[in-house]
Amino acid sequence: VGVFVPAHPIAGKEVAGVHSFQVDRIKSWIDPSIDKQGAAWQINQSLITIGSGGMDGKVPLDWETLKSIPGALAGKSDDVNSWMADTQTALGYLPKNTSYNDLIVSVVGELFGFRGGAALIICEGTVLLWCLWVAARARDKVGALVAVGVMAMLFTHIFVNIGMTIQVVPITGIPLPFMSYGGTFMVACLAAMGLVQSVWVHRKNFERMT
Repeated sequence: VGVFVPAHPIAGKEVAGVHSFQVDRIKSWIDPSIDKQGAAWQINQSLITIGSGGMDGKVPLDWETLKSIPGALAGKSDDVNSWMADTQTALGYLPKNTSYNDLIVSVVGELFGFRGGAALIICEGTVLLWCLWVAARARDKVGALVAVGVMAMLFTHIFVNIGMTIQVVPITGIPLPFMSYGGTFMVACLAAMGLVQSVWVHRKNFERMT
C-alpha cells in the first residue's frame, strides 16, 4: 500500500534569494543520478575518480617513484605524464578547471588510493590538533580564542572540501587548506598559522632566552 505524500507548497517554484544553479547543486547532492550529464556531472565524476583509485591508487608508491619525484618537479622527466596518462583527470572526465583546487581530494584518492586519502586526512587533522594544543597552553584567553578560531576556520574548509567530493555535503567550491591551488587562500592560511605560532611563542610558563 503506497503512502500519499502531499507536494510541498514551494515545490517547482523559485525561492527568494536562491539561484537556480544553487537549487541544482542541492538536488544533485541528494540524488546524483537525476542529471549525470549536467548539474550532477561533478559529483558523479568525483565519486568515480575516488573509487577508481581503490586501496593503493594508480601511482606505485615504491622507491623508484620516490626517486623520480625531484626530476619530475624540476621538469627533467616525463614521469608525471606517465602517472596521469590513464586517469580521470587526464582523460577529461574530472573537470580540469576544478581538479586542482575544489576537487583536489578526488585527484589524491585516484593517484594514491585510500591510503593516500587517509594520509592526507591525518596530516590535515594533525594541524587541527596542533592548534588545539596551542590554545590549551595560551597565556591568556585572547590567544586561546585566536588558536581555536583558526582551528575552526581550517576545520570548516577541510570538512566541506572533503565532504563534497564524497557526497556528504553539496559542492560549494571551498578549497582545501595547504593543498588546493590558489595564492590568496594559501596566503590567508599561512597568515593564520603565523598567528597561532605567535600564540605558541608567547605561551604561559615560557621564558625567552637572552
